[in-house]
Amino acid sequence: MRTKSLFIIMILCTMMMGCENPNSGTNPNVGFVEKVPLTDIEQSELDAIFTERNHYLHNYASTLNGENTVNVIGSRAELYDLVGPGVCIGDLKSIDFKKHCIVYGVVRTGSSGNTFSKAELYMQADGKATFQTTIDMISINCMIGYVFPYAVFDIPKKDIQQITIQEEYSTKTTEPYEDEIELAIQIAQLVEGENYNDVITLLDKIVVKDDYSMRIVPFYEKDTFDMFADTSPIVIYNEQGEWLSTNFEDDFWNYLQVENSQMGAWQAYLLSQMWHYLPLQWHANYSYRDYIYSQSSKSYDILREHFIAGKHQVAPQITQEGDKFLISACYWSEFEGLVREHYAVAFENDRVYVEELDANILYEYDCGIQF
Repeated sequence: MRTKSLFIIMILCTMMMGCENPNSGTNPNVGFVEKVPLTDIEQSELDAIFTERNHYLHNYASTLNGENTVNVIGSRAELYDLVGPGVCIGDLKSIDFKKHCIVYGVVRTGSSGNTFSKAELYMQADGKATFQTTIDMISINCMIGYVFPYAVFDIPKKDIQQITIQEEYSTKTTEPYEDEIELAIQIAQLVEGENYNDVITLLDKIVVKDDYSMRIVPFYEKDTFDMFADTSPIVIYNEQGEWLSTNFEDDFWNYLQVENSQMGAWQAYLLSQMWHYLPLQWHANYSYRDYIYSQSSKSYDILREHFIAGKHQVAPQITQEGDKFLISACYWSEFEGLVREHYAVAFENDRVYVEELDANILYEYDCGIQF
């Protein structure tokens, strides 16, 4: 009887083992991997690394011959390999590389200044992973660019046996004044490349009257000495090539015909402020400004470096009151910080008037340099 009881117990145990949960022993990482929450400072520090302004990362991307790729970072040492010497990376206490990893992609785009809105990691049971990203094409220019989508995932690098990238593209934009922003960014890029004639051509709502001409003259090409010797003026010339006026003189706008429209007012504002980022020397450098029109502006990375990205609205604002346009825009100064300035562009009697109203410091900063 006892033997029969033991036999029955053995059968029951075997049946229970056969009914064990079929999911037990499977890879817990199968499916989409959770992201590691980061502090605002940690996010800003990583944003400053995975950007076109990071020359080390940009140079690496340029060696890929246009191929998109994805990489996995499994240690602080590997992260330091992406930045130059002397660059300080914070504690990043939220990231434990024994349990976490950073996955980043390298995506070549037909224009610079684009961004991404999606970075997800999908794992298969065999350890193969797919990094899925959406690239937001919010910039249109003639400069080849790169986007570096990234995220920190709750999985160690050793668990990822193989990884591929899967990218999709979005052309939607949420920026207000899209055409105005695009024009301003293009002008800043042309100035940086010293393509001054193309800058004048882009200002298609501004026409030089009569047979006069307008040209940007870098300070190192000037053959005259004046009180603005350290700046690069925008000069009006007559038919004989004689210097008539500059953007620093009151009669400058008398020589120009500006279209009475929102875009015309915006171009007049851009022209009036352009000297701040044209070539400067010596004491004039106190007046240098990086204008920030949107997150796609190259200079937006400055805000990431100071951990204030996303904390301030930087898009320009334009409102019309009759024949007057009120314009406000943001810039970064190493001697002021982040500033939003306000201007009025008025059209009266076939002439345009550009008047400064006020300026508000959104984030105060002074680099301490003295010229």
